[in-house]
Amino acid sequence: MIPRRIARILHATAVCAITLTTAQACGPDFFPDVFVRTNRPDLPERYVQGHLGILQTDFPSADLFVAYRYLNGGTLTADEQKGWAPSYSVAEQTYGEPPIRYHYEEPKPNPAIANWAATRARFTNIALANVDPDLQKKVTTPDGYRFEVTVPNCADDAFRTAVVTLQSRAATWGKSSPVLADWIQAQDSVFVNCSGGNGTTPKPAPSGSPLLLQQDRAYQIAAAHFYVGNLEAATREFDAIAADVASPWKAIAGYVGGRVRLRNAANDSPTGFNRSSLEDAERHIDRYLATEPLKQWAEAAKMQRNLIRIRLEPEVRTHELTALLSGPGEDWNYQQDVQDVLWLMRAKVPDNLRAEPEHWEEVKTTDGKIDYRTLSPSEAHARAVVLWDKAFADSASFRASAPILDWTITLRAYSAQAAPHALQQWKQTRTLPWLVAALMLSPDNTPQDAALLQAAMEVPISSPAWQTVRYHLARLQLASDQLSAARATIATLQQAQNITPLKEQEPSTQNALRSLAMRAATTREDSFAHLPRTILLAASETSCSSDECKEVMTHRSNWHRCLTPGQQQMDANTARFLNEQAPLSVWVEAANSSSIPQPLRQSIAMQGWTRATLLGDTVAAASLQPLLPQSLQQQLAVKSPLTPWLVLARNPGLQPNVDPGTQRAYSYDFVESYRLNWQYNAPEFATPLLAPPAWMTPQELQRGRADAVKLQSIRAAEVGRKIIVTVRSNPHDTQAPQALYYILRMIRYGGNLENEPSQQSGVYRADNPTAASVDQLGRDAAALMRRYFATSTWTKKAAPFVGEVHPPKP
Repeated sequence: MIPRRIARILHATAVCAITLTTAQACGPDFFPDVFVRTNRPDLPERYVQGHLGILQTDFPSADLFVAYRYLNGGTLTADEQKGWAPSYSVAEQTYGEPPIRYHYEEPKPNPAIANWAATRARFTNIALANVDPDLQKKVTTPDGYRFEVTVPNCADDAFRTAVVTLQSRAATWGKSSPVLADWIQAQDSVFVNCSGGNGTTPKPAPSGSPLLLQQDRAYQIAAAHFYVGNLEAATREFDAIAADVASPWKAIAGYVGGRVRLRNAANDSPTGFNRSSLEDAERHIDRYLATEPLKQWAEAAKMQRNLIRIRLEPEVRTHELTALLSGPGEDWNYQQDVQDVLWLMRAKVPDNLRAEPEHWEEVKTTDGKIDYRTLSPSEAHARAVVLWDKAFADSASFRASAPILDWTITLRAYSAQAAPHALQQWKQTRTLPWLVAALMLSPDNTPQDAALLQAAMEVPISSPAWQTVRYHLARLQLASDQLSAARATIATLQQAQNITPLKEQEPSTQNALRSLAMRAATTREDSFAHLPRTILLAASETSCSSDECKEVMTHRSNWHRCLTPGQQQMDANTARFLNEQAPLSVWVEAANSSSIPQPLRQSIAMQGWTRATLLGDTVAAASLQPLLPQSLQQQLAVKSPLTPWLVLARNPGLQPNVDPGTQRAYSYDFVESYRLNWQYNAPEFATPLLAPPAWMTPQELQRGRADAVKLQSIRAAEVGRKIIVTVRSNPHDTQAPQALYYILRMIRYGGNLENEPSQQSGVYRADNPTAASVDQLGRDAAALMRRYFATSTWTKKAAPFVGEVHPPKP
């Protein structure tokens, strides 16, 4: 299954720029490079038309509502499509496509306010005071927590109504009329109150004023009281206007009276709405609707009533809303109804349904102070599982209230209980939405339901579910060793892609199919041909390392030392195959394969050479050496027992594992800013490892796993120890002082030489055993430099790491 991607709040495109200008004391969050968008559709404009592609469990609920309508046999009308907004991650909304531009713009003026200002300027020379439509409100919760919220106070319609009214009154009274000037002055007083104002209200109309001005003034005073928060007066005044059959504001006053009562219901409760105040607002709106107002006011009043009912009758309103969203009929108020259901879900679904695993816990040090221990991914995952299962169980009653809610929440749940629930629902209902959910959630490592797979095969290509169903059918066939059937299913998907116009092809689908095809391939070369995937969003630290290398080395005229990555890289599952399953013989074949782009092939060669060197496989290392960059080949040409260890110590981007996404090896000799240097331990994943490609023999898999296990105990500090041992045996080796210097540089700039748990911002705690081991390594290197190479230029260069090194006295 395509792994979930938990979105964070900062996109690494911005991070890459930050790394070039900030200090190394702390670093930003990074994200995996994206090959399959799991948090939104690739092509939103086609998705909302029913071309769903391969659905993802991490799609936001609003996006899944769209899918459910189509899977349920309905469609979205053009108006409903306009009401849906594609739900991007926060990171992609902020920094995604098009690429970020680093400049700051003044906030754009509100068009409605700007239009009011321009219209007003035609009739008065008096400057307009600053108008802020939002109110800053201080809130205190029952437990004493205080915070400030921004509340929309003056809606755009208020300014649009003012524009229309001003133009009408100018035509009635004349552009230069003192009556019009008085009206403008009063309206200015109204809008000052939008942001709270000073509590002032328009003065009453002058004695003898036209009746129309008096009627307008009554409405202006009521509006000012409403905006400033004097709701008791506003209620009384709007009700009086609504009862005045002669007032041109009669219809709108009845509607606004409902708004005032709703605002009062919210003010009466610090955590929600006061029930009795809501009931009063409901009675008012019912009376207003009984007068049969014009359509625009009737629809607005009905929306007010829906807001009330969702709080007074949440179960009934939930049933109504979900029926509208589910289709197949049309929902005239689709956009608002989606928001209302999302509000219900936020209120009813436990937060821990998708809780992000906590990767830290507090621990006490030997001196009684508080430190933080890093949890392994598997440990953090195990703790999160408990939260996920409980949240899913706690959401059962709400899920049962509507099929679309059960389907959406189940798909998005991280709980392992979601998969059997989806299968059970499909067996009970035999509906397409639940067939899709059961297939999407069915794990690779469990026996597959034969009836489910058969039903998947019967879904026609015309169905909006076809791509999703076929993709997961192929995935489950691979997991069940039904290789011939899986290849046939993958072929149908690829054929459909080949006849799809290029602009309608989804890059995520292309990458996902290549992942399946690589595993199903019958030959190594066919598998290698499907190994590269197109990066859709570069967000990783390794991507930033590559960009930083180019930036820094360009200024040093060494730009050629930073390899150009290209868009074709390998995803997490492919990287895990090489790191955890493939023996070195497969690495050598991949590094020589013309089916893999040259930069990626050379990266495999570099990391494969590192892997072979650490594992002591001189044959594999020798076969990979001619494929390395020229500078590395030149370094390795020196005949010395120190040579391979010096090369590893000298090049911080060399590691025994390939990276998911952009390869760190592209900037192999560059010390990057956030300490991703000399990282020899493979990343851990909470998700299960996928089955290897079909062509791989059991013997190869056994050797590959043995290599991975052996590498788990090897850290970068081991390179330093090899150098120390070799220098002690060969103190006259001309490379010795340089090798000792690079040990000290490794300790200074290495991120995690011993994988010790209490590292913070690159500082090793003295009371940590592994930190002490690294410290001893540095002392050993410095001692050898003092003893044998005190006058070497490399020893002088080491001064920033160990202080001045003076020759011993005779």
